[in-house]
Amino acid sequence: MNDFPDLSTIFEKYPTTILYPQIDQFLELSLPLQNFISIYLPKLHLSNSGALLSHLSKQQKFISKLSPKSISILPFKPSAKIEFVSKKNGWQVLANPSKLSRSLEDKLNFSMLAGGILPLIPHQIGQLSADFFAKAQKEYGQKLVIQTHFGWAGKSTYTFDSYTQASATILPQTTVKIMPYYRGITYITNNCITRWGQILGTPGLQIDNLPQYSTNPFATVGRQWPSYLPKSMENKLNSLNSQVALFLKKFSFRGFYGVDYLLFQDQFYVLEINPRLTASTNFYNHLELGLNHPTTLYWHIAEFLNIDLNRSKFDFSPYTSVTLSGCELTPKNHLGQTVSKTWLQSPPNTSFPPKYYF
Repeated sequence: MNDFPDLSTIFEKYPTTILYPQIDQFLELSLPLQNFISIYLPKLHLSNSGALLSHLSKQQKFISKLSPKSISILPFKPSAKIEFVSKKNGWQVLANPSKLSRSLEDKLNFSMLAGGILPLIPHQIGQLSADFFAKAQKEYGQKLVIQTHFGWAGKSTYTFDSYTQASATILPQTTVKIMPYYRGITYITNNCITRWGQILGTPGLQIDNLPQYSTNPFATVGRQWPSYLPKSMENKLNSLNSQVALFLKKFSFRGFYGVDYLLFQDQFYVLEINPRLTASTNFYNHLELGLNHPTTLYWHIAEFLNIDLNRSKFDFSPYTSVTLSGCELTPKNHLGQTVSKTWLQSPPNTSFPPKYYF
């Protein structure tokens, strides 16, 4: 039997206050820790977490209340601004360096790094032009998928049947990634690489292509656990998920991250890696809180706080085999912005393949 430590108690005795700078109302994070504070100031209309922390650093009355404890910043996504403000104020950032995170989150750069190592959808990278588009159509078919460098929840992924459509949306000569259109099923995992071993999360089903929830077929409008993958398919996905962890460790990546996978014609492809907290982190943490082991996010915090657990290794296999149950729905507007968030105790899709329309 695995003897996991009580990380909640350890954190609350640790001489630090953990601050989570929240910019988006739907990227909330609720942790039942006495020394955790989520900072959300929507009336200031700040554009990013770095700007929020810069504002916070000037609120001496608030900062003095946290003394003599140190301050640790738990960002949704690391950035140079967060690092600059934190270094200036002597705060610790509980995240990977922003340069590393950004290089892995860049969809085009990730494809170049992972090509030949991980199974990716066939693709070409080049400057958008009529000739480049025509050559891709000749190889991949009439309907193409095009991605630009950055964007999440489907905001930088498009499908086009003609160059005229593509050039009306994406500026010609922009460097893009072009792929065939594979209409498959998307699955996700939330994971964590630590000095005590790697946590490989149990697969969940990503919900997309719901016209009543978004006009963008690539927009993520929810997720659910369990995935209801057949056992043989789940084993294949778990094996690939382990390969992704080994890939990330080559870059000295550590901590929490998410992976999106596409199942198409019985083949799993790695769509992207989210080298940071994910849109599902809060919900996933909520599902894990009822289990007999620390949540995946808590291991991320322990990793970056450099906590000594008097152990060199833990058996994290229960995190892969555990059965989680619940669904989170996040409809989007025409701009791709989340307009609401709903949690369901029971997952709506209980078959394979899933019935998306419910």
